[in-house]
Amino acid sequence: MKIDKILNYFSLFFLILLIYSCSEKENPVNQNEAPVLNAIIPNKGIIGQAITLEGKNFGDARGNSFVDFNGSKPGFMDYISWSATTIKLYVPMGATSGKVYVNVNGKISNSLDFEIIDPSADAPFIDSIDVKEAEIGSSIVIFGRNFLNSRGNSYVEFNGVKAFNYFEWADNRIVVKVPNGATTGKVVVWVEGKSSNGVDLIIGINPPLIENLNTSSANIGDVITITGKNFRTTQDTSYVEFNGVKATEYSQWSDNQIKAKVPPGATTGKVYVVVGKRKSNGVDIVIKQAEEPPYIDLVDNTQPRIGDQITITGKRFGSIQGSSYVQFKDTKATEYLLWSDTKITLKVPAGAETGNMFVVVGTKQSNFIFITITPVEGDPIINYLDNSKAQIGAAIGIYGSNFGDKRGNSYVDFGGQKAWDYPQWTNTKIIVKVPEGSLVGKTIKVTVVVNNKISNSKDFTVQGSFQLLPLALAPAGSFIMGGTDENNPKHKVTISKPFFISKFEVNQQQWKTIMDNSNPSHEFELGDNKPVNQVTFLRAVEFCNKLSLTEKLTPCYTINGEEIICDFNANGYRLPTEAEWEYAARAGKSDFTDDEILAMGWFFINSNKHSQEVGQLKPNEWGIYDMFGNVYEWCWDFYADDYYQSSPETDPRGPSQVSNHRVIRGGCFENEPSKGHPAKRYSFPSTGDNFNYNLGFRVVRNK
Repeated sequence: MKIDKILNYFSLFFLILLIYSCSEKENPVNQNEAPVLNAIIPNKGIIGQAITLEGKNFGDARGNSFVDFNGSKPGFMDYISWSATTIKLYVPMGATSGKVYVNVNGKISNSLDFEIIDPSADAPFIDSIDVKEAEIGSSIVIFGRNFLNSRGNSYVEFNGVKAFNYFEWADNRIVVKVPNGATTGKVVVWVEGKSSNGVDLIIGINPPLIENLNTSSANIGDVITITGKNFRTTQDTSYVEFNGVKATEYSQWSDNQIKAKVPPGATTGKVYVVVGKRKSNGVDIVIKQAEEPPYIDLVDNTQPRIGDQITITGKRFGSIQGSSYVQFKDTKATEYLLWSDTKITLKVPAGAETGNMFVVVGTKQSNFIFITITPVEGDPIINYLDNSKAQIGAAIGIYGSNFGDKRGNSYVDFGGQKAWDYPQWTNTKIIVKVPEGSLVGKTIKVTVVVNNKISNSKDFTVQGSFQLLPLALAPAGSFIMGGTDENNPKHKVTISKPFFISKFEVNQQQWKTIMDNSNPSHEFELGDNKPVNQVTFLRAVEFCNKLSLTEKLTPCYTINGEEIICDFNANGYRLPTEAEWEYAARAGKSDFTDDEILAMGWFFINSNKHSQEVGQLKPNEWGIYDMFGNVYEWCWDFYADDYYQSSPETDPRGPSQVSNHRVIRGGCFENEPSKGHPAKRYSFPSTGDNFNYNLGFRVVRNK
């Protein structure tokens, strides 16, 4: 009997062990194990092609996990689907031949080789789509090549969802209905088993709808709660508008609720939610009137001299000064002896002029009191300027008294910039040249300083020729270009002439100024001070020519369809050569650590996977910003892997062999810092309507 019980126990134990063992084999995901990459199908392809990764332990959803293509990370729109054993995605822009691996919450898989190939002559290729955004059930037109003249078994996929309704199918044009279930992502054409590149298409949602505000009235600075639907789960470029004034501060943004701070300048009217290009219904809100401003009753001396002590009496000045102040025409007082809610005692500041005086408390300004500044006997006095506008280097005359017969240590001040060149100095007349460094295009104050005594001031405008883009100077010189691999060997390059390079990537406001207020940038990457993106090579070249003409310079480019010829001797704007770009990026430095590159550039670590406003991070040694990361930048050169093997030492300008690809440089906000190294080379199709949301440019011109 005991033996039977023992046998029964052993049988039960082995049965449990067998069930557990089988369950382990049937479950392809083990959260404690690293991901395993078994296959990439196919293992070679073009940029934008849909591929499949097979393996295990990828996780049921992507979350923060990602695929790495030899150092390049796909954007969020590049992923089609993600499961524990299969990942479907598009080969991202910037990917190069090499190792591919999967990173699942910091656990890295084995790597497999993937080869980037040029599109074959007969492979389907999408040049453009007639819209960037479409609704379910609407029709879109796809332009390209190699679609064949009849559809047969060919089809169009919308982010992995096959379309079934086609109105036209020709070798270079397809008209197709957006299918049910389509989501924002890539559109791909499949022809006889070959996939085209993928082109982004946003599948529209229903417009936002405001159902309720938590209050019908609010003060500036109050946080209001907006409830409704279709606001999207993340804000991105969406915003709330108060009677035409955008809110800039949000404490919550979800698909059905937003908490926004009422912005300065908001007035009574309608509140709207704007999501992408869609604007919600308007809901009324009353913006309450602010408290009354400060008021001046009396000033004990309305004809003071510079440095005199005066007392202002009135009301609503505030019990403490804080950021409040008294201003004499355009000059703020800096010395205060007393500040209370009803009385202010202060000294009349140097530079004060006859005119209106007022008190500012917070954002509220008092009434005006006219003050006559009485000159101190012997102090310098400016009566007038013979010219109130002039360019840097031009001579102007200053007429007045008490300037002194000789200059000595005396000088003329142009808005904080001391002048150094004086053709004439007498007691009543000074001829002075407008100094370098004066603020071009601004109205500034001109004063005469004699033995530390400051005269009254006169308004003066520094004129300058139109210049939209701030420039930095890259001096002539030599440097070691390239990296260490066989296709990118280190080699000496000489830049024979100095050149100017834009301090920042061309931003969207600058683009709109030159290109008739158009903006090609992706909906998720909008912002006047963000780099312009989705710019084709041809459009970047057209911008250079238009900017040159605007500044009355000779354009560099002759454009005849896809053929573009550059005159490097012209004084207009152009794209940098690959050598000029790397020379300016290094700015005299031979090597960079990843930490140094991260301090100067936006990458996936610090960018929140979006482009950022230009000029926020540290510049390089020549004062140039954002050479690393943010967006890739077009260069002039055709791309060839082996170009460095035969490139000239002085002023290389790329291969003479015409190619469909040009060099792009600098990495982007989706990369690791190592991909932004100044030696890293990338390429991108430069013909037709080829662009990307992480690709922009900057410009150069000859000195």
